Amino acid sequence: MGKPGTRRQTKKPKVDAGEQTEADTAKEKKPQQPRAQSTGAADKSRHRATKVPSEGPATGRTASEHADPNSEDETQKQKRNQSVRAQKKVLFPVVDAGEQTEADTAKEKKPQQPRAQSTGAADKSRHRATKVPSEGPATGRTASEHADPNSEDETQKQKRNQSVRAQKKTTSRDMARRKKATITAKYSPEVENAVEKFMTYVLETTVTGLYKEFEDLKDYATPAYNFEACKRNPTKNRFADVHCLDATRVVLRSDYGNYTAADGDYVNANWVNIEHADRKYIACQAPMANTIEDFWRMVFQENVVTIFVLCNFVENDNAKCAEYWPLKYGEYKNYGKMFVNNKKVEPEDKYDMYTLEVLPDGCSNSIVVKLIHCFSWPDQSVPNSGRLVLRMLKVMKDCGPGTAIVHCAAGIGRTGTILAIDIVAARLFKGKETKVSEIFKQLRDCRASLIQREGQYLFIYSTVLDYIKAKMAVKWAPDVGKFYKELDKREKVS
Repeated sequence: MGKPGTRRQTKKPKVDAGEQTEADTAKEKKPQQPRAQSTGAADKSRHRATKVPSEGPATGRTASEHADPNSEDETQKQKRNQSVRAQKKVLFPVVDAGEQTEADTAKEKKPQQPRAQSTGAADKSRHRATKVPSEGPATGRTASEHADPNSEDETQKQKRNQSVRAQKKTTSRDMARRKKATITAKYSPEVENAVEKFMTYVLETTVTGLYKEFEDLKDYATPAYNFEACKRNPTKNRFADVHCLDATRVVLRSDYGNYTAADGDYVNANWVNIEHADRKYIACQAPMANTIEDFWRMVFQENVVTIFVLCNFVENDNAKCAEYWPLKYGEYKNYGKMFVNNKKVEPEDKYDMYTLEVLPDGCSNSIVVKLIHCFSWPDQSVPNSGRLVLRMLKVMKDCGPGTAIVHCAAGIGRTGTILAIDIVAARLFKGKETKVSEIFKQLRDCRASLIQREGQYLFIYSTVLDYIKAKMAVKWAPDVGKFYKELDKREKVS
């Protein structure tokens, strides 16, 4: 104790090594921290750890070093090892699962992402995927890989297969176009001669001459112009001025199913049978609500293979055709005694194709017919390109050589146009010399008023030329191009 009135000075007591207080130990902790330098992410967290009090001398060592005099050498050795590992991680980012902490795992996840380089579109999508947390090492996997190691491989395999199929399809189309444009198939001398004469006539007559040709033909009517059955059945005719000729009309029989003579034998439909055509045709009006059953009787009776529908149910706010077949796949309807079942629907760009099963009451054997509904052919006009018609005619050809029904609303304008195109093209490539004007007359001998307008008449020529160009591109493509230029000029003037 000091003397009274004297200022007391506090001195740091001298403490033996064995008597160091806990307070002194705490004071020495802060200055001792900077001694070790960080050599990596793992070392930083290790050297930030708080030292614990020691009962030994105040030497500045950590608790672990104080416990073992040789621990400092061991610690330095660990530091060097950690430094080497950290350098390896930079060069080769491989994770040591046994030593990595959860904090280090989170920090190292992002740098691990660039390890895999993109090798294609599929890989790019893989590396853009969001990673998910993992309880194990940071492996850089996507969410789909983490959930199922095999799922991504299967998905990528499907994508590659789809890509290959798309490429093959595109390649096939390109090859087909190039083949049509550069290669001319070899045809018989008869075919070459028939096409040569047809092309020569068209080019020499010119577009103006072809228009005049129609003007001279448009009033042609068959000498045998009788239509008594048509007069007796006015309620079964859609238009009073579209007459069904007696000489070629389709007569409905009553010798099948549960039909009798009382069911009648009339339908507004005519046979079209032209020499050297590919098939027999039936040209008819579009069914009305009260003639749907008659129409399907005709289909079954004549074992029809293909039906061409060239009109819509409603055009320009006018009813043009009854909805006479089930439109949905799997749907079926009974039209009187006729059963019709929709077995397939195949939508296309400009038309739809239906596969229909037809069966009358009292019969056990049904027939299957293809119905092609072209909904893009405008009334009293023609399509922008003949390629649509050629595509549909190709579908009809693929259905086989059986009888085909063709109808629009009245069964004379669009119907006569497509019949003429198919017949002229077929005859030319059978080596038969053919004139459109002669086919025009033969068609009107079968059904009155077929082919109504000059635009339809010129469309017959232009579409047949398209067909010739596709078959004999090298020889006739330039001349077909000249014809189209002349036709465009004429249409602009008119």
